[in-house]
Amino acid sequence: MLKYVLFRIAAWVVPALPLRIAYWLATAGATVSYRLATGSRRNVLSNMRHVLGPDATPDTVERMARGAFHTNACNYIDFFRIPSTSIAALRSRSEVINASAILEAYGRGKGVVFTSAHFGNMDQSIQIALDYNLKVWVLSEHIQPEALFRFVARQRESHGVRFIPVGPRALRQALQAMKRGEAVMAVADRDLQGHGMKVPFFGEPASIPTGVIDLAVHTGAPLIPGFCYRLASGRFRIEFGDEIILDRSGRDEITVERNLRRVVAVMEHYIRKAPDQWWVMESIWGHTPARGKDHSPPQ
Repeated sequence: MLKYVLFRIAAWVVPALPLRIAYWLATAGATVSYRLATGSRRNVLSNMRHVLGPDATPDTVERMARGAFHTNACNYIDFFRIPSTSIAALRSRSEVINASAILEAYGRGKGVVFTSAHFGNMDQSIQIALDYNLKVWVLSEHIQPEALFRFVARQRESHGVRFIPVGPRALRQALQAMKRGEAVMAVADRDLQGHGMKVPFFGEPASIPTGVIDLAVHTGAPLIPGFCYRLASGRFRIEFGDEIILDRSGRDEITVERNLRRVVAVMEHYIRKAPDQWWVMESIWGHTPARGKDHSPPQ
């Protein structure tokens, strides 16, 4: 409940601060957090070693890990400012690459499945989709306490995006949105429910959720990746990739794995371009449950 109270206070204070000052305070806080949050620091360092590979120096790994803390902290600033920042203002701070990919996909009338990772500023790319008159639903972790989840959802929904908590009813709600020709977005780098499949991710097996693949194959909707990079001076570059071509011939384990590897390859491409903006605070390569056997090559 303390986190909920702090979030409510921050939602009142942060919008009143000049953006430059707010980012400076967030970065300073992230520097302190990097030192004090030993568990999260250890996890992020582990993740960065996987991304950067064995040839990366310890200094480089630590610099990228610090950057991930800074990215995450600045994202909180943007989160608390969502209700007070118009879509037009967000658009003026954003360079959007390949918007034609989402417009073409949306125009097919089968709905669109967007996928991304905990990278850059996810909220920015989600909110900017509204500038293209897209109706967007986001599958989101059902954080606790319930009051905190509802508060976070209200913040993010203030301009029209809608959130679906991951749980027993999530698939039904997502399918209903797709039947209406709307868009559903979900990240693919964290296996929240422990029902994923192990595939190589940066060269080592990790449990990756299959939800975006299952949804796209089931509905026939195109699967579009989108990643938002933080730039200097509070600006963003949002890159929408071309449609990820899926094998839609079946839903057997081998076909799902083939499709999942394609999604993972796209995530790797974007994360490698700016590892310090991949801000997952949990260890992706820890001991997590996985669906089916491990199809990864021997390590």
